[in-house]
Amino acid sequence: MTVPANPLQIVRGACGHDCPDTCSWVVEVRDGTAERLSGDAEHPFTRGTLCAKVNHYLERVYHPDRVLHPLKRAGRKGEGRFVRVSWDEALADIASRWRAIAAESGAEAILPYSSAGVQGLIQMASLDRRLFGSMGCSGLDRKICGGVAAAGMAATIGCGTGIDPEEVVHSRFIVLWGTNTIVTNLHFWPLVREAQRRGAKIVVVDPMRTRTAEAADWHLQIKPASDAALALAMMHVMIRDGLVDHEYVSQHAIGYEALADRVRQYSPEQVSQTVGLPVEEIERFAREYATTQPSLLRPLIGIEHHRNGG
Repeated sequence: MTVPANPLQIVRGACGHDCPDTCSWVVEVRDGTAERLSGDAEHPFTRGTLCAKVNHYLERVYHPDRVLHPLKRAGRKGEGRFVRVSWDEALADIASRWRAIAAESGAEAILPYSSAGVQGLIQMASLDRRLFGSMGCSGLDRKICGGVAAAGMAATIGCGTGIDPEEVVHSRFIVLWGTNTIVTNLHFWPLVREAQRRGAKIVVVDPMRTRTAEAADWHLQIKPASDAALALAMMHVMIRDGLVDHEYVSQHAIGYEALADRVRQYSPEQVSQTVGLPVEEIERFAREYATTQPSLLRPLIGIEHHRNGG
């Protein structure tokens, strides 16, 4: 008599990594063990594919070297010698050290230095913040990346988010600024290509000749950290040539007159050497961006890693 195989269970989920795609997962599980992970073919953005990192996610989940239990250093720091301890021992040891530090120097001497992990709200922004907040520990400003860009977005358009990515197909002039989209945002790239097939021009602003730059219609290969100077020169041309939507500016912008006065110092002639582009190319870029509608400017965090990047 043949014993029937244990049934396969399909579990749906979503990727929690630091990526704007937030892919939809389909996981095949048998006896509590995930056997296969794939992108949801029915999801309009994921379209059945996952990135190179997540394609091998199950290998990491079940890797024999994965740490599954608390380990305590057994030798000097750097020797790499650890012994397994129980959760009770580990928690008691940590708590006693925290109490000693707080008693001697105050709880502010404890800095809960951490990062985003897999971006889950429970792991990243929940009980840990409540714990350290209740203790009175020093706060951690998680703005190594992303925070400056979000602040810049909020200051200019009022929020930290942009358009629905699926709307990009309607754009006619797409600027990918500081982003290697094919590699780092691969589910957005098919939408960019669809816009290109519909007649959109794809422009990449990047010091490096990336795969995305190779696939674009126009690559503006600026000098590193000159992004802000190029943007100011674009504004100079747009204001000088009367290409600004003044009705929109009057309703939604603050400080426009001060900005217009400031960018007079950033003519294409003045910034050409700084950004590493000919004057004619800067002029053309500014005019095409201003006059080809609808246009889309998609900057990612590469820009913010430099002074005034936000």
